[in-house]
Amino acid sequence: MRRERVQGLITLADPFMNFHRKRIADLAATHRVAAIYGFAEYVDAGGLMSYGPSFPDLFRRSASYKDRILKGASRAICRQRSPRSLRW
Repeated sequence: MRRERVQGLITLADPFMNFHRKRIADLAATHRVAAIYGFAEYVDAGGLMSYGPSFPDLFRRSASYKDRILKGASRAICRQRSPRSLRW
């Protein structure tokens, strides 16, 4: 990173990258590279910021969709919604 004079980093939403999120966040911090990540879990691992969904929030919301459908609501009524919050 230092040799190439990297000034910024954007990670992809990829299982491989997500598995190594702690190491990637540590390298970006060590080399003082501004980085933005696709998952909120990178911030928990020490990353600077993320712009993307929070998986725990998505799982909670999917449970409420399933609950409504099992109680008889039409699937068409349960529309998709954007994430409720963004964390910095």
